[in-house]
Amino acid sequence: MKSDELYALQIPPRHYEAYQLRQHTIPALIVADKLYDQTFMHWWIRDWLEEPTTPLEQLPLCVENELRLAPKWYIAHIKYCVNHNLLDILRTTWISEAVPKNIMNAVRMQNIQMSTINFLLNEGFPPTEKIFLHALMDSHIPLLQTCFGHGWDMNQHLGEYTPLEWCAAFATEDAVDTCLLYGAKITDRAITNALQQKNNFLRLCEEDSTELKDDHLRALVDRALHAYNTTRTVPEDIIHMFEEMYVQRVPAGSHYTYISRVCDTIRYPPLKATLSLFC
Repeated sequence: MKSDELYALQIPPRHYEAYQLRQHTIPALIVADKLYDQTFMHWWIRDWLEEPTTPLEQLPLCVENELRLAPKWYIAHIKYCVNHNLLDILRTTWISEAVPKNIMNAVRMQNIQMSTINFLLNEGFPPTEKIFLHALMDSHIPLLQTCFGHGWDMNQHLGEYTPLEWCAAFATEDAVDTCLLYGAKITDRAITNALQQKNNFLRLCEEDSTELKDDHLRALVDRALHAYNTTRTVPEDIIHMFEEMYVQRVPAGSHYTYISRVCDTIRYPPLKATLSLFC
């Protein structure tokens, strides 16, 4: 550019030279902004994202303006920082308006970092279903508590099950207890799912609102029969759950004939004796 053109744009010659040499300096960036050279600006910003030693608020406004447009490379940068728990960089380069609402799904599930989760929550990004299901499957109690404390409806369905129904089938007793503490409703499905894990079943039985029915007894009979047909034995956990149902005075009800027939045909003494309690 001619000197009079530089003067008109208030660009010092040395800054224009830095721009021409593609120096990673703020004066060179300002020149690129004045010349509407987005290619240079994007190169400059992407390089800064990798090593943001200068705080965002100390950079020309063009940097924030470009990032607010949410280019794919900025979103990729944010997801990388979230995934690798690079909180210092994340805080320095964060522009909330440019971040996808489902950013929680970028969190790496292996060895999940609560510090990253808390940062995202503080920025107004709620937990996603992926985060909840990970907390559940891993019985990550602090993460479960975080999910429940940020707007999760304890009795809404997440896919096939409610939170308690998921926990009853797949998580630990502590996870089930956490659901109950946050007001989860004990459903028939939750009780049926808990038949997969003795401790979860016994925990639900401690609640006054738990209503064991003949259908639950039938489901446990089917599980015991499947175990016997597969291994020619029945786990002690199943026997203990039968005993709890007997203590709770669960009737055979509409399944009396079926349970009686199983009791008559089974040849495994512990199960035969247990089923005879109900018929």
